[in-house]
Amino acid sequence: MPIHKKGKRVTDAEVKEVLALLDRGKSKSAVARETGISRSKVYRLWSEKLARDADEQAIQQREEEDRKKPCLQHVFIMESVIEDSPSKTAATSRTEKIIEVKRWRLCGFEERRSRFLQIN
Repeated sequence: MPIHKKGKRVTDAEVKEVLALLDRGKSKSAVARETGISRSKVYRLWSEKLARDADEQAIQQREEEDRKKPCLQHVFIMESVIEDSPSKTAATSRTEKIIEVKRWRLCGFEERRSRFLQIN
């Protein structure tokens, strides 16, 4: 392939070919030799690809962290389940375990909280 002259634009097909070769693990110099595109242009395409990949990774990581948190603007449904404690004391008092479940409707996040209530 002829070497690109200074100032000549790289076509979309050449960009795809360079990125495909870089994805396969070829070095930037080897890609430049194979395609005939200057090393500086190959390096620029490679650095742009790295920046895009890093941005996508950061976005995915933020989305995963957001999925673990409840969405504050969404409405949640609260359920309370009362369970009698199996152990009864000799006195007349007994304890009940109350499990509160907050379930956000839109994102499906659940938050559980247990508390004990003593009844005399």
